[in-house]
Amino acid sequence: MADWLEVPNRRNASNDRDLKEEVHRLRPAEELMISGARLYCEGEFDLAAQEFHRARRHEPSLFDAWAEEVDARLRDGDVPRAAEVATEAISTYGRVPIFYAAKALVLAHKGYMEAAYEHSDISVKHQGASMFTWLSRGEVVLATGAPGSLHSAEACFEKARLRDPSRWRASFRAALSLLQWSHTPRALQLLAQVSQLIPANPFVWKLMGDCHLQLGHGYEARQCYRTALARRPGYPPADEALQAMTFWGRLRAKLRSLFRGTHKA
Repeated sequence: MADWLEVPNRRNASNDRDLKEEVHRLRPAEELMISGARLYCEGEFDLAAQEFHRARRHEPSLFDAWAEEVDARLRDGDVPRAAEVATEAISTYGRVPIFYAAKALVLAHKGYMEAAYEHSDISVKHQGASMFTWLSRGEVVLATGAPGSLHSAEACFEKARLRDPSRWRASFRAALSLLQWSHTPRALQLLAQVSQLIPANPFVWKLMGDCHLQLGHGYEARQCYRTALARRPGYPPADEALQAMTFWGRLRAKLRSLFRGTHKA
């Protein structure tokens, strides 16, 4: 009798483990979202967009995937495709706040500021405004270039940080927005903070190098690029940036520029 009683207990324990594993097992769309977020933070924006696209194909009602794809395509410079995705999302699902935030980003990148503000207003007035919607709002404000826009955008980015469980993603994405709209000193400050929280990410160090280079800090730029290479040996963006800072690199860049000018003429 004792043996019979023990068998169900062992089976129940096994079933419990299986159930827990099932609960914690990620759906394909969730795995793709995690992969896309990782690629985005490594500067692989095109690959990130592809992962978000696949995630929404798995689960069309996963609204975050649509919005994240729009953002990734904008970072990759593919404004037309970003516009298509944002328009499709709204036409399919209607007035979803995060879709209006994504569309606001597209409109800001295209220079349609009045429409961008209108879409952004819809997204942030919703009670459940998310980290994404506040980041979008901040970038729309920056895109205006109006006096005081940086201060107003910072208030939006702070609201995004309050909704960020990671403690760094909102600041990282705010830095990308600041770089997009030529607020390099502030972007550098945020990236320096982010680098303390995710020091192994070479893309953050490469971006810091770019900021220093734009600000005329050649020595600091080289140090950042070298740190990126130390974090990931052979990291192409940092290696190319360092090579471009050499005499021969600058000469090659000048020759390429002259060749393109001659070719256009």
